[in-house]
Amino acid sequence: MGSRSNMFDKRRRKLKFLILKIGVSLAAIAVLAVGVAYAVDHVLSSRHESVFIFYPELSSTSVNVMIDDAIVLTPTPPLVVGDNIFLPVDFINERLDPYTFWDRGENIIITTETQVRRYRINQLDYTHNEDSRRLYEPFIVVDNMAFIPMAFAENEYNVRISYHEEYMIVTVDDAGVAGVRAQITDDGRLRARPDNHAPYMEEVHIGDSVVLLEEAEEGFRRVRSANAIVGYVHESLIGETSVTAAVVRPPEQSLDRKQPLRYPIVMVWDAMFMNNRDFWNVAPEVTVMSPAWFTFQTDPVIDGTIIDAGNRDYVDFAHANGRMVWPKLTDNFSAVVSREVLSDTDVRKFVIDQILDLIVYYNLDGINVDYEAVLPDFAPYFIQFLRELRPPMHELGAHLSVALFVPRYTMYMNRTEIARTVDYVAVMAYDEHWSGSPEPGPVASLPFVEEGIVATMNEVPREMVIMGIPVYNRVWIETTYPDGSSSHEIRNIGMDFARRMFTENGATFYWIDEIGSYYAEFPDPVYPNVMHRVWLECERSVARKLDMARAYELPGIAIWQSGLENAATWDVIREYIEAMRN
Repeated sequence: MGSRSNMFDKRRRKLKFLILKIGVSLAAIAVLAVGVAYAVDHVLSSRHESVFIFYPELSSTSVNVMIDDAIVLTPTPPLVVGDNIFLPVDFINERLDPYTFWDRGENIIITTETQVRRYRINQLDYTHNEDSRRLYEPFIVVDNMAFIPMAFAENEYNVRISYHEEYMIVTVDDAGVAGVRAQITDDGRLRARPDNHAPYMEEVHIGDSVVLLEEAEEGFRRVRSANAIVGYVHESLIGETSVTAAVVRPPEQSLDRKQPLRYPIVMVWDAMFMNNRDFWNVAPEVTVMSPAWFTFQTDPVIDGTIIDAGNRDYVDFAHANGRMVWPKLTDNFSAVVSREVLSDTDVRKFVIDQILDLIVYYNLDGINVDYEAVLPDFAPYFIQFLRELRPPMHELGAHLSVALFVPRYTMYMNRTEIARTVDYVAVMAYDEHWSGSPEPGPVASLPFVEEGIVATMNEVPREMVIMGIPVYNRVWIETTYPDGSSSHEIRNIGMDFARRMFTENGATFYWIDEIGSYYAEFPDPVYPNVMHRVWLECERSVARKLDMARAYELPGIAIWQSGLENAATWDVIREYIEAMRN
């Protein structure tokens, strides 16, 4: 019995020892696991990786640009010359000010709502509006790119610019926003993420100054280091902060002295085929007369000289009858003329100087710029011309308007920028079918007009859009040949003449509601293979377009061309005016 008891005691002691041994082993494993975890954490948090891994867009061979906290790609890198930094004009135009314009010649032009400043490369003298002034240091050109010095850029565009040599980074910060900096209180690491496991890109040291970008996140602050690298440091390293105050620029004082318009606007484009007082005496509903007075000389050269067909008596007569006068300035409907008068800075200025002289001489209330042959390559120069023209015109109290085709014909025209520059955009909502069209059709069907107005309003504020309405008719003379082929020519005539022509030849007019006009045709009385067709513009078709102008709450209409409308057209225009004013 005793021996059996001893045997059980031995077994219990062995079991306790085994359990103890297992426990010790488990504890050792746990300690080892903690140690391994600590080691793993220590290794990960100490891993350094190159800045270029996290900034693949960062160049190691040319100067980089950082705006706020992001590297931006630039077609041309800045120049760093000693302590000076020069910003390329293409970067400024894209990122800081689209109204800084360089025409690849000798001039840089900066326009604002009230200013036109012209700078010449490598020259200190410049003009502010028409006043002569002087720069501290000139603009330069290197490798066919213009550069603007740092001091000028900081003052002009309200930015703070610095150069960080380690990674060749130029920082450009908005001076209109307060900047917050902090001192680093201990040595540490700038990590790629707000996480101790994240690799670090740089070390930071006591006394370093960093830019604070965001509030604390998981115990870290997002900062921009002294080398302009953006990353995260533990918030315990952030010491005393300082604030760079925002620089708030006062708004420009407007020089706009334009006289208010009577609404709705009823403008008539006057082709001036007849220059007598009876012709000037258009309907009393007209608020703006736009005579075709100004074109460009082309012989012997195209140098921007304006041919003036103006008439002071016409202006006096219009003013005496409560109308404004905005003469048309055309590009002679020539792509060569538009190119020559737009693409050269000095020629643009010459043209603008003449316009201002004409406004003063004739006491004009505005100008309607009708450049209809501007090709895509020269569209930016057209906008620049308007930008340079606006401030001095507004200072004279004159309205600046443009006539534009519907967008489907000139998608390349930046109507958004045009709208930021002019007072009104008159949409020529006609010529749906014209002499170059492959087949006959209406001058301005309702779907065509609506498409043009809506597409324009996608870029131009509604309150600036004037609907151009045709009061002429296009008679299509279509010849069919024995082989079945055909050709056509057109004849442009007025409303009454067109109706009478077709009625006298036995034609019947059929109203087509979806296009908003009558259709009629008749065979030629002499040549049986010739057919005359018309989609008639008349008072009824005009009324439908006026309904559309009201529905879209446009500020007015423009009639092309004065003298081709019939008397009944003014009846429907009077109804439109009364409806708009009630």
